[in-house]
Amino acid sequence: MSSIIKVDQIQLADGSTPTAGDLGLNTDGTILNVWNMTWGGQTAVNTTTWTDTGLTLTVTPTSADSKFYISASIWGYIENSNVHGCFDVYSSAKGARLANSGYGMGNIRATSGNLQSQLVVAYTDSPNTISDITYTVQIMRTNADSGNFYAGASSRVSAYQILEIAG
Repeated sequence: MSSIIKVDQIQLADGSTPTAGDLGLNTDGTILNVWNMTWGGQTAVNTTTWTDTGLTLTVTPTSADSKFYISASIWGYIENSNVHGCFDVYSSAKGARLANSGYGMGNIRATSGNLQSQLVVAYTDSPNTISDITYTVQIMRTNADSGNFYAGASSRVSAYQILEIAG
Protein backbone atom coordinates (compact mmCIF):
# COMPACT_ATOMS: atom_id res chain seq x y z
CA MET A 1 0.00 0.00 0.00
CA SER A 2 1.32 3.46 -0.83
CA SER A 3 0.39 6.85 0.52
CA ILE A 4 0.56 10.32 -0.94
CA ILE A 5 0.91 13.42 1.16
CA LYS A 6 0.10 16.71 -0.52
CA VAL A 7 0.79 20.06 1.16
CA ASP A 8 0.84 23.66 0.00
CA GLN A 9 3.58 24.80 2.37
CA ILE A 10 5.92 23.44 5.04
CA GLN A 11 6.82 25.68 7.97
CA LEU A 12 8.92 25.34 11.08
CA ALA A 13 7.26 25.85 14.48
CA ASP A 14 8.29 29.55 14.41
CA GLY A 15 6.61 30.03 11.01
CA SER A 16 9.84 30.23 8.97
CA THR A 17 10.56 28.21 5.85
CA PRO A 18 12.79 25.19 6.51
CA THR A 19 16.21 24.83 4.91
CA ALA A 20 17.43 21.63 3.27
CA GLY A 21 19.36 20.89 6.48
CA ASP A 22 16.17 21.28 8.55
CA LEU A 23 14.62 18.58 6.35
CA GLY A 24 17.59 16.23 6.82
CA LEU A 25 18.97 16.75 3.31
CA ASN A 26 22.74 16.96 2.79
CA THR A 27 23.50 19.57 0.12
CA ASP A 28 27.28 19.83 0.70
CA GLY A 29 29.10 20.05 -2.62
CA THR A 30 26.05 21.22 -4.56
CA ILE A 31 26.71 24.06 -7.00
CA LEU A 32 24.44 26.89 -5.90
CA ASN A 33 25.37 29.68 -8.33
CA VAL A 34 27.61 30.31 -11.32
CA TRP A 35 29.06 33.66 -12.38
CA ASN A 36 31.17 34.00 -15.51
CA MET A 37 32.49 36.48 -17.99
CA THR A 38 34.77 36.72 -20.99
CA TRP A 39 37.16 39.58 -21.65
CA GLY A 40 38.89 40.58 -24.86
CA GLY A 41 40.71 43.58 -23.40
CA GLN A 42 44.28 44.12 -22.42
CA THR A 43 45.90 45.62 -19.30
CA ALA A 44 49.59 46.55 -19.31
CA VAL A 45 51.85 46.78 -16.28
CA ASN A 46 55.49 47.87 -16.26
CA THR A 47 56.05 48.08 -12.52
CA THR A 48 56.26 45.61 -9.65
CA THR A 49 52.88 46.76 -8.29
CA TRP A 50 49.71 44.63 -8.41
CA THR A 51 47.29 46.04 -11.01
CA ASP A 52 43.61 45.21 -11.64
CA THR A 53 42.68 43.69 -14.99
CA GLY A 54 39.27 43.81 -16.65
CA LEU A 55 38.38 40.47 -15.07
CA THR A 56 36.15 41.32 -12.09
CA LEU A 57 33.10 39.51 -10.73
CA THR A 58 30.93 40.39 -7.72
CA VAL A 59 29.16 37.50 -6.01
CA THR A 60 26.52 37.32 -3.29
CA PRO A 61 26.93 34.24 -1.09
CA THR A 62 23.83 32.15 -0.36
CA SER A 63 25.27 31.12 3.00
CA ALA A 64 28.27 31.93 5.20
CA ASP A 65 29.26 28.24 4.79
CA SER A 66 29.55 28.57 0.99
CA LYS A 67 32.83 27.98 -0.76
CA PHE A 68 33.81 29.62 -4.02
CA TYR A 69 35.77 27.88 -6.76
CA ILE A 70 37.46 30.57 -8.82
CA SER A 71 39.07 29.84 -12.18
CA ALA A 72 40.49 32.09 -14.85
CA SER A 73 41.96 31.27 -18.22
CA ILE A 74 44.01 34.36 -19.05
CA TRP A 75 46.11 35.27 -22.05
CA GLY A 76 49.40 36.81 -21.08
CA TYR A 77 51.79 38.70 -23.29
CA ILE A 78 55.39 39.71 -22.61
CA GLU A 79 56.92 42.23 -25.02
CA ASN A 80 60.55 41.84 -24.03
CA SER A 81 62.73 38.92 -23.09
CA ASN A 82 63.63 38.77 -19.43
CA VAL A 83 60.26 40.11 -18.28
CA HIS A 84 58.49 37.99 -15.67
CA GLY A 85 54.83 38.44 -14.81
CA CYS A 86 52.30 36.84 -12.48
CA PHE A 87 48.56 36.63 -11.87
CA ASP A 88 46.52 36.45 -8.66
CA VAL A 89 42.93 37.04 -7.52
CA TYR A 90 42.11 39.81 -5.04
CA SER A 91 39.18 39.23 -2.64
CA SER A 92 37.32 42.23 -1.22
CA ALA A 93 36.12 40.03 1.67
CA LYS A 94 39.67 39.27 2.75
CA GLY A 95 41.23 42.54 1.65
CA ALA A 96 44.07 40.50 0.16
CA ARG A 97 45.09 38.38 -2.79
CA LEU A 98 44.06 34.75 -2.39
CA ALA A 99 47.42 33.09 -3.07
CA ASN A 100 48.98 35.62 -0.69
CA SER A 101 52.48 34.99 -2.01
CA GLY A 102 54.95 37.19 -3.83
CA TYR A 103 54.39 35.46 -7.16
CA GLY A 104 50.64 34.92 -7.00
CA MET A 105 48.85 31.89 -8.38
CA GLY A 106 50.71 31.59 -11.62
CA ASN A 107 53.50 33.24 -13.52
CA ILE A 108 54.90 33.62 -17.00
CA ARG A 109 58.41 34.42 -18.18
CA ALA A 110 60.03 35.07 -21.54
CA THR A 111 63.65 34.07 -21.98
CA SER A 112 64.04 35.40 -25.52
CA GLY A 113 61.90 37.78 -27.55
CA ASN A 114 58.18 38.31 -27.09
CA LEU A 115 55.91 35.65 -25.64
CA GLN A 116 52.16 35.13 -25.79
CA SER A 117 50.71 32.29 -23.73
CA GLN A 118 47.56 31.17 -21.95
CA LEU A 119 47.69 30.71 -18.20
CA VAL A 120 45.04 28.98 -16.09
CA VAL A 121 44.71 29.80 -12.41
CA ALA A 122 42.31 28.22 -9.92
CA TYR A 123 41.59 28.64 -6.23
CA THR A 124 38.93 27.67 -3.69
CA ASP A 125 37.97 30.38 -1.20
CA SER A 126 35.97 30.04 2.03
CA PRO A 127 35.12 33.67 2.86
CA ASN A 128 32.66 32.95 5.72
CA THR A 129 30.34 35.85 4.92
CA ILE A 130 26.95 36.60 3.38
CA SER A 131 28.03 40.06 2.19
CA ASP A 132 28.82 40.75 -1.46
CA ILE A 133 32.38 39.82 -2.47
CA THR A 134 34.29 41.22 -5.43
CA TYR A 135 36.97 38.97 -6.90
CA THR A 136 39.39 40.75 -9.25
CA VAL A 137 42.16 39.15 -11.29
CA GLN A 138 45.35 41.17 -10.83
CA ILE A 139 48.71 41.14 -12.59
CA MET A 140 52.20 42.27 -11.65
CA ARG A 141 55.58 42.37 -13.32
CA THR A 142 57.91 40.62 -10.91
CA ASN A 143 61.26 41.97 -12.04
CA ALA A 144 62.73 45.39 -12.79
CA ASP A 145 63.82 44.78 -16.41
CA SER A 146 62.33 47.04 -19.06
CA GLY A 147 59.29 46.00 -21.05
CA ASN A 148 55.61 45.48 -20.37
CA PHE A 149 53.67 42.50 -19.13
CA TYR A 150 50.06 42.31 -20.34
CA ALA A 151 46.96 40.52 -19.16
CA GLY A 152 45.10 39.89 -22.37
CA ALA A 153 46.54 39.54 -25.83
CA SER A 154 45.40 40.82 -29.19
CA SER A 155 42.66 38.72 -30.78
CA ARG A 156 42.45 36.48 -27.70
CA VAL A 157 39.64 36.12 -25.17
CA SER A 158 40.23 35.43 -21.48
CA ALA A 159 37.54 33.66 -19.43
CA TYR A 160 36.68 33.99 -15.75
CA GLN A 161 34.29 31.83 -13.75
CA ILE A 162 33.22 31.51 -10.12
CA LEU A 163 31.14 28.64 -8.74
CA GLU A 164 29.40 28.87 -5.37
CA ILE A 165 29.46 25.46 -3.67
CA ALA A 166 27.34 24.53 -0.67
CA GLY A 167 29.54 23.89 2.36
